[in-house]
Amino acid sequence: LLCWGINLPTLKVVSCPSPLPSPNTDWSKLNITLISHFIISNGSGLPHQSTQLHLCWTETHLLLKYDLKDSNISTPYTQCNDPLYKD
Repeated sequence: LLCWGINLPTLKVVSCPSPLPSPNTDWSKLNITLISHFIISNGSGLPHQSTQLHLCWTETHLLLKYDLKDSNISTPYTQCNDPLYKD
């Protein structure tokens, strides 16, 4: 795909199986689109912890399910409705 003289990456997303997968479904066993090679936003390479994105579409929805690893989950906030976006 060429946009403003830049060759942009494209991705083919397949239609969802019927019946639709539930959150408890093992999406890795479905024949749907998988993205697993994310690059760090500054372009320095692949992250140390992996993320996988499974996606498919219906006539009315785009379904996304992500699996990620994060070994550094922490926050100073302890109360309901604390401003997590600041962390």
